[in-house]
Amino acid sequence: MKKHVFTEKQLTYARRTNMFEYMLYRGESFDQISGKMWQHEHHDSLRANDQTGVVTWFSQYDEKKQDKLSSFDNSIEFSMRFFQEPYEQSVQQLLNFQSGQSKEFTYERAPKKREKEPFSMDNWVFGDTGKLSQASRDYLRSRFISDYMIDWFEKNDYFSSDSKNNILVKWYEFVPDGHQTPVGADVMGIYRKPVERRINKKDLTDEKLDRATFKGVSNGSKTSGGFFFASYTTFKESPKLFVYEAPLEALSYVELYKEQLPSDTFFHSMAGLKWESVEERIKEIQNAYPEDKKVTVIMCVNNDEKAKEFLKTVKEMHDAAPEEKQTYDLKVHLPKIENGDFNEQLELKLTGKLASRELKEQEAMQAKVIRQRLLTETQIHTEKQSKQVSVT
Repeated sequence: MKKHVFTEKQLTYARRTNMFEYMLYRGESFDQISGKMWQHEHHDSLRANDQTGVVTWFSQYDEKKQDKLSSFDNSIEFSMRFFQEPYEQSVQQLLNFQSGQSKEFTYERAPKKREKEPFSMDNWVFGDTGKLSQASRDYLRSRFISDYMIDWFEKNDYFSSDSKNNILVKWYEFVPDGHQTPVGADVMGIYRKPVERRINKKDLTDEKLDRATFKGVSNGSKTSGGFFFASYTTFKESPKLFVYEAPLEALSYVELYKEQLPSDTFFHSMAGLKWESVEERIKEIQNAYPEDKKVTVIMCVNNDEKAKEFLKTVKEMHDAAPEEKQTYDLKVHLPKIENGDFNEQLELKLTGKLASRELKEQEAMQAKVIRQRLLTETQIHTEKQSKQVSVT
């Protein structure tokens, strides 16, 4: 079958499609999260700007641009990736949409702001057993979290397990006298996936492995939420807010420095690198104090390039806004281990070595061997096909 050839003018036209409107036309649903920003109903890292029509998928990576996947002058690639459709079909559908040929199927150009349903762990696909399983407890122990801390967080209903032994780390709304209403949850897998399942089979030159254990967020979790708890609160001293990327790093930090933590200390993990969640915690803490108190924010993110870029952006925003300087001071405390986190630092302190990192290195070597085998098998298969074609 002869392939359709599009002109450069058509391709430019297709690339500049208003992707937000196109996705609405295709039946995708969004929830409004701010004046002009909308979040996809099923992908919390996929955001749309209703003024520009640009959609950005922060958790996806655009190899060509070496950046997050954005539809800005890139709607063809974005559409192919999101809808999992071939190139020619994607281009033709974008052109049809642009020209109005597809618009006999009516759709609502301006999505309605919907009331978000209250968060419930009942929506999590594997449910909530309401208690921490032995397997989940053993996993936390293997990551050097003490029984005392595990017991405390389970007793106060921060920790439980689902039917697959994933650890559910609950997020609660902030209230001065304790937690009341759940607003989300981190989901921590405890079983390590085999190396072969973590290899990028589509690109055998890619040496990066997928995560060893599952890591996610429960359905319907608050966008700006995160695992949040406090200790030694008097509401008299100036508050300190320690910020992490994930719950395990927050727990590890407390294990490392529990004898040195001052009063009026708060801990928050962002479920990634989400500054908006930190801003919300700052406001909530200040509102809880009887007098205006300046918050000291200590960023305890991982010691890697991605986190350092994030810190650079946060510092630039802080330094450029006088009102921010009056609201909070910004400090940084990174793990001492290069490309490491505070859980590794805790492991090193307690065991004198980094067996977890040694395991990662062993798995990297295993992956190298498997990739080489798969490349050889692919090459042999290609040569056989080539010979068959020659004979024919």
